[in-house]
Amino acid sequence: MPSLRIRNPGAAFWLAVALLTAHMVIAALSTRTQSLTYDESSHLRYGMQILDRNSDRFDDSKMPVSALNALPVAVALRLWPERLDGTWQPERIGRIATILFSGAVGLVLFFWSREWYGPAAGVAAAFVYAFEPNLLAHAGLATTDIYAAGMTAVTIYAFWRFLERPRFGTALVSSLLLALSQLAKYTCISLYVILPLLALAHAVGKRRRGAAPQGRAGLPKTAAVVGLFLLVSLLVINAGFLFNRTMTPLREYTFYSDVMTWIQQSFPQLGGLPIPVPYPYLEGLDLVRYRDVSGEGYGQVYLLGQTRMVGGFPGYFFVASLFKMPLAEQLVLLAALVIYFLRRGAAGFWDREVFLLGPAAVYAVYFNFLFSAQIGLRLYLVVFPLLIVFASSICREWEVLGARRRVLIAAAGLWMLVSVASYYPHFIPYFNELVWNRLHAYRILSDSNIDYGQAAGDLAVYMAEHPQASFEPSEPVLGTVVISVDRLTGVRASPDWYRPLSQRLEPSDHVAYAYLVYDLGLEDVEALTR
Repeated sequence: MPSLRIRNPGAAFWLAVALLTAHMVIAALSTRTQSLTYDESSHLRYGMQILDRNSDRFDDSKMPVSALNALPVAVALRLWPERLDGTWQPERIGRIATILFSGAVGLVLFFWSREWYGPAAGVAAAFVYAFEPNLLAHAGLATTDIYAAGMTAVTIYAFWRFLERPRFGTALVSSLLLALSQLAKYTCISLYVILPLLALAHAVGKRRRGAAPQGRAGLPKTAAVVGLFLLVSLLVINAGFLFNRTMTPLREYTFYSDVMTWIQQSFPQLGGLPIPVPYPYLEGLDLVRYRDVSGEGYGQVYLLGQTRMVGGFPGYFFVASLFKMPLAEQLVLLAALVIYFLRRGAAGFWDREVFLLGPAAVYAVYFNFLFSAQIGLRLYLVVFPLLIVFASSICREWEVLGARRRVLIAAAGLWMLVSVASYYPHFIPYFNELVWNRLHAYRILSDSNIDYGQAAGDLAVYMAEHPQASFEPSEPVLGTVVISVDRLTGVRASPDWYRPLSQRLEPSDHVAYAYLVYDLGLEDVEALTR
């Protein structure tokens, strides 16, 4: 976070642009040689389907937004097929779309922070967003986690602007962003609950300011706004899924989740009710719910040396955030909370900060205590942009802050930058300094927190340079052994001897942090064979 004097909004804007350009460049360079992660191929496949005017599902969670990632691939295959033919994983160029989108989200956060807290805060938000390692890691992937995080934040910001300036234009923009968010990830369906709650909170803020309530006279206007939001959502969702079997009667759906099967079976009189959304939209929502409850499709959940098949760990994402968010970022956020609530008396909370902390609290409760598919911090990224904007409030009134506070903030920014840079180009397995020995990160977390399939290329290089090494042998063997963190921790199926290996012996090296290297002697092999 720069310690410069930032009075000119124009200068702040260009500084933010520079920071976010760096964010996009780093995201591009860090993933340039990374192999496709476990999910990217299917996201790109569904995106290609959408471009081919087919939205039928082959799994539960792929969304039309992936067409943005598929588009560069489709264009390149059409224009330069001979250049891409035979090139290793040419689909990786689809990551360009996510990178550009991530940069645009960071710019919106800059405008949001600048509007609420001033130019210096806007630059601070851009800085933290630009170098946040978890955002950097997924900004360069052709998946939907950054789309979900970005659309959630942008939609909430647009909704606040609508409530502050209730005109047709702001209502249309807000409703359109809400609708578009539904094409990004099913997580965003939560906004249909969160936004009305925020509207009520905003009304509380107006009452506190002494604004007269609308009363019954405002009911027609409220009904018109609700109607507009619903209409735009239906139009956009249908268009995004290509109007695929829209108005299919409820009885013709095949449901798997507890909620949808209960509705279908408990209310047979609704069987002929035509559902005004595309079949694959509701089908996917049902399957996502089914997978979360049953655990089918995502395997073991791992935390602090323990695995569970179904149910997850209460507080999983709190623990993951503690270890995977830069400590400097956490300290600045904590300081911002203390300063706001203790020194400012939560002034203006219902008008502004509830739009940041309210949704963040909802997601924190849901993901940590009601959500079972705890397969990586990437699913929790929806809270990051909201917390970044709030954390930037520590730079409010920057010009009159004491020298000591400004130095501390600048030092925190430098600490974060050094910490994150030390992991370049491997941001997916980033852990902060609470895990001082990086070879021990597997003791805390696994799955897409460390090994998301991104290091297959690094593994190929290592094995070529170390032909004597054994890769994931089924039995203990003498010499160098290389094992994926996911298999070592039991997240993915593995031989029984991997677990005692991880408990008894120290790894001697790593391959892009996703694979651990062990040197087994005769005594080690005998001990592990018993």
